[in-house]
Amino acid sequence: MSTYYRPAKPIPRSLVTEKCKDVSFSPLDTAGINKHKDCLTAVTSEPYSPNVYLHYDTDGDDNIIHFARYGRNYNAEEFILEKLASAFDTPIYDENHKEY
Repeated sequence: MSTYYRPAKPIPRSLVTEKCKDVSFSPLDTAGINKHKDCLTAVTSEPYSPNVYLHYDTDGDDNIIHFARYGRNYNAEEFILEKLASAFDTPIYDENHKEY
């Protein structure tokens, strides 16, 4: 199952790791999943999900404008999206929210 998210305002890709120290960029190649699309990753303390990731899309100015969570990556909201929303002072809506 997948879930899609959109920030209320674009998030500058160049500032993500500066403002969110626990979040990093990675092409998702360790598991061989979707090697052609960049991801945001975070390491968690959860034994059943030690690494979480979200795919993202950017606009022409290299701002993140969309996220996608695929599969059993349930902690992505807690370990990535909540940190980004706080650091950039912008809500991030899932596809079921009217603001999406």
